[in-house]
Amino acid sequence: TILDWDDTLLSHYLLENSCWSELRELETRVVTLMRLLLKKTKVVILTNSEEGWVKFSWEKYFGHMHIDILEEVEIVSARSYEKKGLHLDTWKQYAIKHIAKQYYYLTHVISIGDNERDLLACKFYKRYVQKHYFVKPTLKFVKFIDNPQCVQDLTQQLSSVTNMLPNLLAIGNATIMMVVVRTDLHKDPEEILD
Repeated sequence: TILDWDDTLLSHYLLENSCWSELRELETRVVTLMRLLLKKTKVVILTNSEEGWVKFSWEKYFGHMHIDILEEVEIVSARSYEKKGLHLDTWKQYAIKHIAKQYYYLTHVISIGDNERDLLACKFYKRYVQKHYFVKPTLKFVKFIDNPQCVQDLTQQLSSVTNMLPNLLAIGNATIMMVVVRTDLHKDPEEILD
């Protein structure tokens, strides 16, 4: 499972003005989802943020409780591709090669993110693994809303995906399946998948 960090699991600009109870609720949702995923699959956090940001922001907003869960996941910072002169829109696609080279044998991949770059990286993973390793993975992409407006948006989305996780893990016949957690998106899911 490939998880985005900012605006998917945590949103630092929303959390700056959040109350303690909102932070604890969000932390509970993040930890619950990650623990369920770790029981069933390999978990990778793929972020466009700087190296070390995931751990720093976890400690800043969630404290030290449950931070050990980050030791069980691989964290890949796509920002390193900025130094190679690549555009922001392509960082995750290049970083996904790193993930594909390590986990090409995984034929069932779930990606959870809040923007189209996350979907493009997911599609790039599929093409890369098919071309280089002759494996045809089953991909499921869960799309969260772009730019969540409040912490409740994040907690509701995390709760929804946690509840649908058994179905996501069980459905194995789709080549690419997209689940939109919130239906107020401006794009049709079929249009995005083309």
